[in-house]
Amino acid sequence: MKTAWRMCAAASLVAGLAGCQSISLVSQAPLLGVTWTLVELDGRPAGGGQASRPATLMLDVDTPRANGFAGCNQFSGNYALQPPSLQISSLVSTRMACAGDGDALERRYLAALSAARSYRLEGKVLQLLHEQRVLARFER
Repeated sequence: MKTAWRMCAAASLVAGLAGCQSISLVSQAPLLGVTWTLVELDGRPAGGGQASRPATLMLDVDTPRANGFAGCNQFSGNYALQPPSLQISSLVSTRMACAGDGDALERRYLAALSAARSYRLEGKVLQLLHEQRVLARFER
């Protein structure tokens, strides 16, 4: 009887853990494969870059690659996701010349992406955080 109870308890534990894994994957689904538009950077409205175009971020579903528009140039890099941890690294970008607001936005935005260590996702709003400080806020 004890063996049957242990097997039942073990099966319940495995099923429970499998259920948690699927919940984790579902909660990540709205984060990945979505183009996020930057609306706030360091607590201030982000504004637009070149030709008033907003900066964006997209985390690929199939590969751990991040990409988007930084204000003047397209960028890409790697990301590591272990909710709620999110790190974006190895950023590279095209090298088009850009004057004015686009250049300033791009430098601040790429620095924020590199500094992010976690995220908070609430509906259609994504926040990138360093400890408890909100570095960037996006909407989809």
